[in-house]
Amino acid sequence: MSRWIDRADYVVRFQELAAKQGSDATPAVLPPPPQAMVDRLKDDFQLDWDDLPPLAHEALLWDSGYILATDATSTSMDAWVQVRLPCDSSRHMQDIAIAASTFPGATQQCASASGSYLRSSDSTVADAKALAAIARCGVFVKKGIGIATSTASVYSQDALADSVVPEPRLFLHGAVHAIHTIPDASIEAPAGTCPGDGGMIIPCRSIASENDPTFCFPLQSSAMVTWLKEIQRAPRRSRPVTSPRPTTMTPATTSVTNPFSSSPMPSLPTAASPTGESSPNLLWYLGGGGGGLVLLVLLLIGLRYRTKRSRQLEWDRAQFHQTTRRGGSMPSPLPEELLSYTKTKPRTAYDLVLSPHEALHPPHRIESPNYSIAQDFADNGTTSTGASVADDSDSDPMQRLLHLPPALHLAIEALEWDVLLDRTSAAEIYYGQFQQYHAIALKILQVEAAQDRATVALFVQEVVCLATFRHASLVPFVGFGYDDVTKSACSLVAVTEYCPQGSLRTFLGANPYLDWSLKVSMALSAAQGLQYLHARNVVHRNWTAQAVWIDWPAAKVSPLHIDSSTASTTGVHVAPELQRQAEIASTASDVYAFGAMLCEMDAQMPLKEKPSLTQTCPDEVVAIVRHCMEPSRRKRPTIAQVIDALVATRANLDGDCSGFI
Repeated sequence: MSRWIDRADYVVRFQELAAKQGSDATPAVLPPPPQAMVDRLKDDFQLDWDDLPPLAHEALLWDSGYILATDATSTSMDAWVQVRLPCDSSRHMQDIAIAASTFPGATQQCASASGSYLRSSDSTVADAKALAAIARCGVFVKKGIGIATSTASVYSQDALADSVVPEPRLFLHGAVHAIHTIPDASIEAPAGTCPGDGGMIIPCRSIASENDPTFCFPLQSSAMVTWLKEIQRAPRRSRPVTSPRPTTMTPATTSVTNPFSSSPMPSLPTAASPTGESSPNLLWYLGGGGGGLVLLVLLLIGLRYRTKRSRQLEWDRAQFHQTTRRGGSMPSPLPEELLSYTKTKPRTAYDLVLSPHEALHPPHRIESPNYSIAQDFADNGTTSTGASVADDSDSDPMQRLLHLPPALHLAIEALEWDVLLDRTSAAEIYYGQFQQYHAIALKILQVEAAQDRATVALFVQEVVCLATFRHASLVPFVGFGYDDVTKSACSLVAVTEYCPQGSLRTFLGANPYLDWSLKVSMALSAAQGLQYLHARNVVHRNWTAQAVWIDWPAAKVSPLHIDSSTASTTGVHVAPELQRQAEIASTASDVYAFGAMLCEMDAQMPLKEKPSLTQTCPDEVVAIVRHCMEPSRRKRPTIAQVIDALVATRANLDGDCSGFI
């Protein structure tokens, strides 16, 4: 049995093949690589595409999720399609193969030189839903890309010989996309047959929306990083190239052969001169051509510098999903009343003078963790159970940011912010721009808070955790930035998208007399975002109508408003146990604050006194609020129960909330 039978670890496989065959292995004929991948190779490893051995090309394409889709019409060039992986998975391409025991279809046992293997009996899957449930990859195909249909099996284990170079290709099987790895897919055996050299076929789930929050782009594997670093350390003269080397052979005639034409190109014209003036004429042509060549080189250098600088500030497509704006006449992107807010302190000098090692106070222990999350980034880029980081006194907290994907690290020079939106106990939230174009929101520590190592560690923990959040009811996380020279904690910013209709509080004030049939849908959307946080053991601690933003018609939770340092003990939205300082913040205190938010949605004005409801508030909403704002935390419902009640309320507005009891 082949050791690759159920393994999609093609980076290791290509590397082993490269070691056996040497650097002169014949590469597959491929179209130009995706520019985004080439740019990242240059930025992260200072390598050009031609610096890589041929099989390293194949490995990097696979590791990045780029699969060549065979054009269905044969009238245009084959296109690259980037495969996506479930956000809650390892997000590594090496893990996308599915086991034969889980495949929802009939299989047959086939024989090969490397042993027996299993292969689907059909070219399609009857139960597409069952396949979607177990598929470990997803495919979104943009308009204009036609993918050829395959009559081969929709699933197969690997039976290729160890010496064969796999060539991943994307084909369509009915409504299912599948990755074929046989070198020549055009002669692949049809379904129902048993080829002796069948390649692995991996079915994927079809993704309907480009911004599906449950699917993310692949992360780079440690094996690929190691290989690229080995290539980077190799002397440049020994690096193999894949582009043709220029010939030094002198042409036999004066005509220059055009490589793109079968007819010779005529030589440069010369003027007939009986006095020998052809030589100056030739010099004139050569001088003009040389000057033009110098000018062209200068233009290319300038263009390369401009492109490199632009890439430094590039909005990374793999991590930033552009939100589709929906129609409707809504308030302006930035409410006028916010324009009166400005920064409370200039952020110039102290960003450049504070050192994370010299300016931070000595670390101190805290009695209990103030920020708890079940999933966290480990050093290898996977997830692991994480404890409170406030006790991490042995290292600089800022070092944890180095383990995040490089694409999330934004150039601080590309970020601008000047309008204060809100404050938490230790940080300020601003409206700003990325590259003077994209509307964003930023969170930055207050100057005093940035002097405390425990507070900095908690803020870094927030950034690390925000990088793992993916939910339709959460404002998407964009990245983080800091001063690359000083690496000061004062300069650290967390960045999310900015929703054009502003906060829920602003929206309610700008749109009076909203009907509860609309408001209950907004409340439900916000509750689903809070449930996502609670499911990951995250306590919000700062839930108000300011912490919910409107992206019409949806309401989204702003993750920047999560307060990891200290829960507030005053305010109408604060649970009684926190006001008495008898207990620490919990999911129950978040539910109490959610009930207070429903009161604000009912009155459509900020709460200044004890929360209350109007006479026109629907009875079922009144019941939800009363259960959420129970004085005893043990009698309050979970946010999941609140969601059930809101769903019933939205359906018919006579739901029974007795299920809370």
